[in-house]
Amino acid sequence: MQTGSFGPLRKKVKEFASRGKVRIVHPIAVNNKIEVFDTKGKLLYRRKSPVHGTIWDLFNALLYAPELPLTKNITVEVVLVDITEKRVKDGKGTWRRKGISKINKELSAYHESVLFAKKSDYMRFIPFKKGVEFTVTSHAKETGIKRAMSQKVLYVLCKMKVIKRIGKKGNAWVYVR
Repeated sequence: MQTGSFGPLRKKVKEFASRGKVRIVHPIAVNNKIEVFDTKGKLLYRRKSPVHGTIWDLFNALLYAPELPLTKNITVEVVLVDITEKRVKDGKGTWRRKGISKINKELSAYHESVLFAKKSDYMRFIPFKKGVEFTVTSHAKETGIKRAMSQKVLYVLCKMKVIKRIGKKGNAWVYVR
């Protein structure tokens, strides 16, 4: 189970994969609920977080280890879930949270699980047909994601050799499936 970046896993997971099959489970919180309690355990308030995760967030984790999913015996499973974060107003938390400390996260709902076992499984992130040229901007527009996320996606998929960088059009890199 890896909730953060896959970068720290590079060496150790490759070692485990040389001995047998490894599945990296990466949960992504689609919806977050935040519950704040006082020091006695009384619920003060509950709210929904404005941050919502999507399957595209997988590329934030893969950014520093894009070659990891290509390693033999390694599969990546993305699990889309809802979580409830418990916090306590104890005056010890960071100034950003106004002295409220995080104490626990709990799974509150399961949405779906997506398994990535081979290179072709990552083609779902490229909406263009084989041979059609595209840029970061056209990819972002076609998929409905932000340009910054599109840059991460195309960087990782290029490193994984799912897509190929074939040149430039002005200042923009051009890619093809």
